[in-house]
Amino acid sequence: MERIRLIFKKILSFFHYIFFGKDWKSDLLFTIFFIAIFLTIQNIFPFFSAVVSSSMEHTNFNCNKYIKFNITCEDFQKFPFKDGISVGSLVIIVPTSFEDIKVGDVILYKNKDGKEILHRVIYKNDSYLCLMGDNNYMPLPGECPLEGKIIGKAIVAIPYLGYPRYLIFRYFSV
Repeated sequence: MERIRLIFKKILSFFHYIFFGKDWKSDLLFTIFFIAIFLTIQNIFPFFSAVVSSSMEHTNFNCNKYIKFNITCEDFQKFPFKDGISVGSLVIIVPTSFEDIKVGDVILYKNKDGKEILHRVIYKNDSYLCLMGDNNYMPLPGECPLEGKIIGKAIVAIPYLGYPRYLIFRYFSV
């Protein structure tokens, strides 16, 4: 019993050093710990995504660009994420079927190159979808009609929690 208590005390001391140490070694260990936790969560819960591009931000946003897709500004105000989603946000995705997707929903899909993209549905009929980022002026190639695999629908965006993945994506091209 005493041995277990000693091991537990050493583990607590190590974590205290990682989180509250004041030298570069503790900073490095904290960074490694944080990246390891993030990658573990990403592998266990693949339905988390981080926003790594500004295509869903509302910088100088004008909803009138959606009129050509038969979406009025009044319609847009009823959509989920009507204020956009910022770079560095952690987005929770739920798997969804084609039938459950509506115009205005924000969905995560994997394009032909295997990249995950989070964009808004701007058109839907019985056989296909068209998507576009809120900060884009037109759909990307392959988004109208969608030529990718739908992963799911965004239900919650939490600002700043996606920055670790954003930084990894930006600086290491993962």
